[in-house]
Amino acid sequence: MLWYSEKWSVEFANYLRDITDGSIDPNIIEIHPPFSDYTNLEEFLNNYKAFKERISLFFPKAIILIENRSGTRYSGGNFIVSTIEQLVSLSNLIDEKGSDLRITLDLPQPFTAHSISKSKNDLMIEIFNAIKSIRHNILGIHLWGKKESENGRRVAHIGDLNSYFMYDLDFKNTFLEYMFDTFNDDIDRYFVPEVNSGIEDLKSIVNDLKETGFKFK
Repeated sequence: MLWYSEKWSVEFANYLRDITDGSIDPNIIEIHPPFSDYTNLEEFLNNYKAFKERISLFFPKAIILIENRSGTRYSGGNFIVSTIEQLVSLSNLIDEKGSDLRITLDLPQPFTAHSISKSKNDLMIEIFNAIKSIRHNILGIHLWGKKESENGRRVAHIGDLNSYFMYDLDFKNTFLEYMFDTFNDDIDRYFVPEVNSGIEDLKSIVNDLKETGFKFK
């Protein structure tokens, strides 16, 4: 159970202090959302506030980012930051409460949550339009490929964008064009390529982004 009380949140901050003892202070801390069977977005943000007050005593310069998640073996409920609607609701609450929490967007996750495929190209565009409306609260982007294993199962974090889009280059290019348009603003963002299949797949993803117009510092 994550983020289910202020007490847990303070204890989590203490835990992060303990496991980083003797190391360089973290500049960024990524957290995962809780589940729907015991909390909601507003209660989560209240508990997060207790965490932030505590963690700031140890790491006053650290930026806290929450990653959207989709799919879990946990049977009690679902992640409360998963669908695009939940991301928009979270962003709105962040604005309303003046919270310093920001989002690191795992971009393939909303497509998983909404079962995006080439036949749902219009829905993909709607998702990007919604992301664009909350991009002021997005400071990180996770991106990864997906590829079939030997038994035919599609495995995340393996492969590049070509294999993710099943070698449909038109579909991939549409994704990249809307991704670039969505994040073509004045905000520098952290890029987290979650690629477990080797340097060539990582280079392929980075080159696709560069060719689309993204710049890396």
